[in-house]
Amino acid sequence: MRCVGIDYSLRCPAVSVIGDDLTFGNSRHYYLTNTKKYVGIFNNIKGYSHKPYLTEMQRYLGIASWAVYDTELKSDDIVFLEDYSMGSTGRVFAIAENTAILKYLLHYNSISYITVPPTTLKKHFQGKGNADKEKMYEAFVEKTGIDLKCLLQTTAKVTNPISDICDAFALGLYGHDYIRNSNQNSSNST
Repeated sequence: MRCVGIDYSLRCPAVSVIGDDLTFGNSRHYYLTNTKKYVGIFNNIKGYSHKPYLTEMQRYLGIASWAVYDTELKSDDIVFLEDYSMGSTGRVFAIAENTAILKYLLHYNSISYITVPPTTLKKHFQGKGNADKEKMYEAFVEKTGIDLKCLLQTTAKVTNPISDICDAFALGLYGHDYIRNSNQNSSNST
C-alpha cells in the first residue's frame, strides 16, 4: 500500500507517490502545467503539459485521467486529497465538478481516497493551520533540504508548480501518519 498525495486543481494539479522511506528524493512527483519551461523531467519530478480540450467536461476528464493513469496509481494505493476550502471564491462549481470526476475515476479503479481539510494539512506540515504558500514552502525546504526553486530554475515567488508539489508531498506524508495512527489506535483497542 502506498500513500499518494494529490493537490488537485484546474491549472496545476500535482501528485506525490510517497516512497517507503518517506523522503522526497525517493518518492515520485508529477504535475500538469501550461508553462513550457516547467514541462520535462527534473530528477524525480515529471512535469506534463496540459492537453488541449474543446469542452469543460473534456478538460476535467483529461486532468483526472492524467492523475490516475499517467501517474500509474494502483488499486491498493490510498489517495489523500485536500478537501474544499470553505472560503473559496471564483470558479467553485468548476472546481467541484473537476474534483468529482477525479473521485469518480478513483472509485471506478478501486482506489481509496480520503479528504483532508486544508487547515489540518497546513497544521500537520507547517505547524499553523493558516500557513500561506511561502510558509508551506519554507517548511518543505526545512523538512527535505530541497530547494524546488533552484531545481525548477526559477527565482519567482512560490507559485505553480512549486506550491502544488509541496502540498502534494505534504498530503502524502499526512496520509502516512494518518494510516500509522489509525493502525496504532486499532491495535490499542484490541
